[in-house]
Amino acid sequence: VGVADAGRAQLIADALADLDCDWALVVHARVGMDEIAPSGPTDMWEVRPGEVKRWTLEPDTPDLAGVGMESLAGGTPAENAVIVREILEDRDHGPRRTAVLLNAAAALVVAGAAKDWEDAVVQATDSVEGGAGLLVLEELVAGSRAMAGG
Repeated sequence: VGVADAGRAQLIADALADLDCDWALVVHARVGMDEIAPSGPTDMWEVRPGEVKRWTLEPDTPDLAGVGMESLAGGTPAENAVIVREILEDRDHGPRRTAVLLNAAAALVVAGAAKDWEDAVVQATDSVEGGAGLLVLEELVAGSRAMAGG
């Protein structure tokens, strides 16, 4: 769960714990993002049954030092679709890709599909580089069009 307001992150984590959530992450990047940032620290509230543990993820991405928020900005829906395709077609190797990989890795960890963060990042990277991510996108697009009757 991404939280743009760091002051609300603990409240959300506590609510998830009170709901007996099996495993969740509440994340807030210190640059003001409601997701894991590709550069700089991201505060993490790891929720397990009956407990919340706070820790900080600092991605080891020295090539992205000084990456500004503007380099991660999206645009119109059409522009965002192009950005997503470039990442999933493995044509974008910049900070947007890194952000996608880190956030996908978090989902893999929480889902229990990876043994640790390193394994999750490898799996997320393999999914992009091997085309699995693009295949899922294509299936989603096809399914959406079928539901819309087109």
